[in-house]
Amino acid sequence: FNDRIDFDLIQLPYNLADRRFEKYFHELKKRNVEIHIRSVFLQGLFFLKREQLAIKLKGFEGFLNLLNKISEEFKRSIENIAL
Repeated sequence: FNDRIDFDLIQLPYNLADRRFEKYFHELKKRNVEIHIRSVFLQGLFFLKREQLAIKLKGFEGFLNLLNKISEEFKRSIENIAL
């Protein structure tokens, strides 16, 4: 925005665990910029079982447990919730 580059489409990572670009959505919409989202399932991490998590991803264990609990409680697939 600061460089005043005129663009009409942007691609960003966005999902339940990574919402860092969400603060720009209103301004992008105001400027009629089309937003393409990638990594909606966080590179497949949302579908891993606890025992499949690599050591460096163990910090996501609580988040994945919560996501599975919500999925069960509302009887919705993780794909449905993430989308």
